[in-house]
Amino acid sequence: MKRCLNLVFGLLISGLLCTPVYSQEYDLSTPVGAILVHYDNMMNKPQDISKSATALYQGDLNQEEIEDLAVKLYRFYVAEGKWLDPDQAPSDPNFMDSTLGKNEYHPFPRHPEIYLKKYGKQWLYSEFTVNHI
Repeated sequence: MKRCLNLVFGLLISGLLCTPVYSQEYDLSTPVGAILVHYDNMMNKPQDISKSATALYQGDLNQEEIEDLAVKLYRFYVAEGKWLDPDQAPSDPNFMDSTLGKNEYHPFPRHPEIYLKKYGKQWLYSEFTVNHI
């Protein structure tokens, strides 16, 4: 019986340690936060597409349209095998691309059409990016 309990306890602990943490709350105040709001909410089961879509510049798009684009952007990441190492993305709310002199973050040099931009106090996938998804 003791051996059985140790096995169950061991499996329980290993399951907890190996479970990815996608439920952590992120905000849109930094480039890395915006990326994680989009990506992690698409990774959750069930997906929270409406929350994921908050990381995209909405402009005049309705909720259904912006959610559709959030899914398409996620599918791009998956199809291209793209994932950003959160340690590589800026965590500074006032990050400025030194080459452009703008509050923009371009995560993929080979895909310059995909970038985040600071709008007020929020970082979002840019209007340009949303228009080119």
